[in-house]
Amino acid sequence: MNRNLKLSILLIFIVSVIFTGIAYASDTLNIQVLFNYMNITINGEKVNMDNFVYNDTTYVPLRKVAELFDKEVMWYDKTKTINIMDKKIKVDGFYTKCDNIKTALITNANENILRLEFQLKNTASEDITITLHYPYFDFIIYDENECEIYKYSNEYGDSATLIRNEKIRSGKEFTTNCKIDLNHKEFIGDKIYKVVFFASFEMKSENKKYKLYEEAYFRTPTIHQTE
Repeated sequence: MNRNLKLSILLIFIVSVIFTGIAYASDTLNIQVLFNYMNITINGEKVNMDNFVYNDTTYVPLRKVAELFDKEVMWYDKTKTINIMDKKIKVDGFYTKCDNIKTALITNANENILRLEFQLKNTASEDITITLHYPYFDFIIYDENECEIYKYSNEYGDSATLIRNEKIRSGKEFTTNCKIDLNHKEFIGDKIYKVVFFASFEMKSENKKYKLYEEAYFRTPTIHQTE
């Protein structure tokens, strides 16, 4: 935990209405404060953040601090609870992190064939129902210079069909298996390659779309080119 994060945790965070010189902590209590008395920096860079000092303690807005540390703040009115959690990154309409599904990629290169198994494992305590979108998976292979040398969708096109209401039981996984012939002209024997495998799906209970991925490395065997 870095120094700035420790400092943020030590601060007493509140979400309040701030007036110049006065903050109302309740309906009956008025307190005298120093408004915007502190300069706040992160890694030496000043941030624009309202603050006030009361009894030698600095108060700052909870949501603003959470956002600066790439966190999300959720307010649950029914239980009067503030939940600070990791931010779910969204790219092209798809979230790239999912709380209840973890990914794994297993690679096995043998006898000039690369076998891949991509897993979406349900880590929740209850069953999950997903719909895998068309095309629901793809993978890309890169050489040691990070140059793309193979892409599944380029080779086979959008051949994967939509899979509706696929149930993944608690503690179980949905798996996708693929294999490619390493006699493909771009592959060189006895070299390290990286494969990035991903799947696109919608979580029925959340009505959210996800694109989760996993990467792994493999070494090609000595490849004997076929005629």
